[in-house]
Amino acid sequence: MIRSQQETIVFGNKTTCGGIDIPLAFQQKEYNQDLVIFVSFQYDNSNNYYAYSGPCKITKYDLRPIFGVINWNLRQLQMKNVNSFAIQQNIQTSIHEIIHALGFIKILYQYYYDPQTLQFYNLTSEKDQNNHLILSTPRLANTSKEYFQCDLITGAVMENQGGDNSADHHFERTYYFNELMTGSQMNGQSVLSEFTFALLSDFGQYYRLLKYKRDFMTYGRAKGCDFLFKSCKELEVDEFCQENEYTCSFGNIGIGKCGQDQLSDQCSYRSIFKGMDCKNPFQFQTQEQIDHFSQTKSTVSENSLCFQISYKEEKVETLSERLSQIKESCYRIKCKNDQIHIIFQQNDNDYIQVHCPENETITFSEINFQIKCPQNSKQICANQNDCQNQCNSRGFCVNQQCTCQFGFSGYYCENECNGFRKEDKCLIECDEQDYADSNSMYCLTCSGNCKTCKSIIECLECEDGYHLVDNFCEPLYQKIQSSSIQFYSTTQKIILILLIILI
Repeated sequence: MIRSQQETIVFGNKTTCGGIDIPLAFQQKEYNQDLVIFVSFQYDNSNNYYAYSGPCKITKYDLRPIFGVINWNLRQLQMKNVNSFAIQQNIQTSIHEIIHALGFIKILYQYYYDPQTLQFYNLTSEKDQNNHLILSTPRLANTSKEYFQCDLITGAVMENQGGDNSADHHFERTYYFNELMTGSQMNGQSVLSEFTFALLSDFGQYYRLLKYKRDFMTYGRAKGCDFLFKSCKELEVDEFCQENEYTCSFGNIGIGKCGQDQLSDQCSYRSIFKGMDCKNPFQFQTQEQIDHFSQTKSTVSENSLCFQISYKEEKVETLSERLSQIKESCYRIKCKNDQIHIIFQQNDNDYIQVHCPENETITFSEINFQIKCPQNSKQICANQNDCQNQCNSRGFCVNQQCTCQFGFSGYYCENECNGFRKEDKCLIECDEQDYADSNSMYCLTCSGNCKTCKSIIECLECEDGYHLVDNFCEPLYQKIQSSSIQFYSTTQKIILILLIILI
């Protein structure tokens, strides 16, 4: 949380923000807000980015961005025939860009500071042998050590490819895979992990995030220092694979192929083919893909995963050369005590549920193939972050829990609600230990550093190390000695591009 502005903010006489022209009426307008983000749209047929963003004005008092910009490329933004998966993807892109506007941008790294001592971290421009910037803020360093189980890592490894608009501004694809703040959008859903929350806590101006909901990320988890410091070609781990091998993607989310992209440091990983995401029933598919799923009796749903299959005899029908090499398909699953159970559809109205023990093969007498069970069922079950029906297009999903838009409640935003929301409940009034936020219509706990409160802007008692100033918890220190930096480039774009990978 941040201390609210005590006065209105004005953009001023600058005419652009991140290369986007700001109308005169918005330049001189007084905003009673903590952060204003200008949103623009353009059709850019020459580039394949979804959006770009960045801050363009910060305060002298606490170096907090107060104005920023997000520009959407209408060429890539899905606006027609929008479904629940497209909505989730657009929301994820929005959050990615908002986090950049909050301060996740290389030029601001030098101004990150400890919110308790108000001392700058004095971050260096340390780079490893592969030219990766190591972002060594305290919480990010501790999170990295704990996550990878490696005491030698000093911070988060930043992207070293993708050009000036990607390198150093994002987490490295090779180690963070589909984390929300990596530099490109992959087929399948992104994950909002502890790395992003650790960095947000280390910005300084947002004090600390005491409570947050994150996705559970498994890519690289507990793989040790070898995963970070050895060449990927020397490692035998699930994260990397042999080039051109047809396979299930990492985490068994979809069907794909082992290959590289422009951000993968010449490491090969298992990504999802377009049209072969096991969790997206709305995706566009070629007729050959439809035929493959039909022949293998696939079920595509938010509860489905990719499994390797083997035919008991030669296939009668032949598909294209590419699809004929694919020995995988999608089946609905249910996890019980970290064990996978396959829910197999025998016909239109008949389903059977079968336990799928690790490394064993399931044989069905009614079909011409066997299904091989994966060897890492615990990891796969832990990696399930999806919400039922993607929150029914009424909210945002994080770790199987929806945050619903105004007017809806329930675990999956399935119920209408005109009252306050907490978890899956719709309430007339909030519990005594919470406060009712009339803007979001959620029952919320106290903001960062506040022990007890009456509202988000009226704290009654602070955590240790903080004291009450105008109903808000401030550190027991003087204000920081900031530079006079206030505006960033008026003509040059601050571009943090979220690229598209087309496979």
